[in-house]
Amino acid sequence: GERVLHTERTAAAQIHIGFYPMPKVIDLFKNQLKDYELSKGTIRFPYDKPLPVKLLTEIVKYRVNANLEKSQLKLASRKIKSIAKKSNPK
Repeated sequence: GERVLHTERTAAAQIHIGFYPMPKVIDLFKNQLKDYELSKGTIRFPYDKPLPVKLLTEIVKYRVNANLEKSQLKLASRKIKSIAKKSNPK
């Protein structure tokens, strides 16, 4: 499945903690992320400030639910194809 959470911190430059939730997620939460440095698929949290745990929890829950929905759609699609094959044997 798709990555839900990935964090990275380099020992040499402890300036920020990178969080990589995917570009679509950053766009969905952009109003709540206005105080943080953003790039295409990255949120940078200052290393010397507390992490916004509530916001991170919301983002992770969103990604988990999106992945579950995607998995359920794939499973339903496979079931439909299987039923269609059985109904229309060649």
